[in-house]
Amino acid sequence: MCPEHLRAHLEKPVFQNHPLVNAVEDVSLWRCQEHQEMNRIYCRSCAVCVCTVCSLVGSHKGHECISIRKAEQELRLDTLQGALISSQSIVNTLQGMTSAEGASHPTLDPDTVHPKLLLSDENRTVQYSETQQDYPEQESRFNIFPQVLGSRAIDGGRCYWEVEVPLDEGRWKVGVCDGQIGRKGQKDICRIGFYPNSWCIIYEKGKVEALHDKVASPVCSAELWKIGVLLNFSEGRLSFYSVAREGSLSLLYSFEHTFTEPLYPALAVSKTQLSKM
Repeated sequence: MCPEHLRAHLEKPVFQNHPLVNAVEDVSLWRCQEHQEMNRIYCRSCAVCVCTVCSLVGSHKGHECISIRKAEQELRLDTLQGALISSQSIVNTLQGMTSAEGASHPTLDPDTVHPKLLLSDENRTVQYSETQQDYPEQESRFNIFPQVLGSRAIDGGRCYWEVEVPLDEGRWKVGVCDGQIGRKGQKDICRIGFYPNSWCIIYEKGKVEALHDKVASPVCSAELWKIGVLLNFSEGRLSFYSVAREGSLSLLYSFEHTFTEPLYPALAVSKTQLSKM
């Protein structure tokens, strides 16, 4: 169709119900094979597109029929409502998991904690200290970056936990990584969010971002004070939520990845503290 005729079909109300297809497509696919009329009607009873003749005197006579345009609008609305219901279901599940029976309360591994980090509250709180601690040397201990891992790995199913986070002058990361993350030296393989098999939310200089494999993505985080972490190992999804003080949750960021190695909760802390895992 030339531009002049195309403009008329796009702008004039009388033509708004005319279906338009690309010139390179097979127009016969839009025609009724029985009556050779364009299929402009949607039969709700049979869930198929039909021509006007079919709906008036043909095999779809008496069926509940509407225009294709209206059917498309209803389909979009149903899809949107389905997505909203699915999202609300996820939030309801998470809010149920925050109860004592559903939420996990991981502890931190003292054999991995950096010498400038202090553990307390039964190894569920970590605080930065300018004073180097006299911890015993361990192959598993981070010696350069102020980081610590959880005591137990997650290798299947779903697991949810929460971490209280401050928005102060310090820096922190809340995330997960596998057990192969480096422990010694200043290489990227030793840093949460830089090491390829690590994912986290990072706070630094008043900015919150999602970080994976050195790629940062901005996160909307108004009034952030607690982060919920949902790891669905089996389905390959890691989601971070902002937990409001009244208990409601809103999604901060979600990663999708096929996890092949067990994952540990992972924290990085500088000049602040993270608590109540």
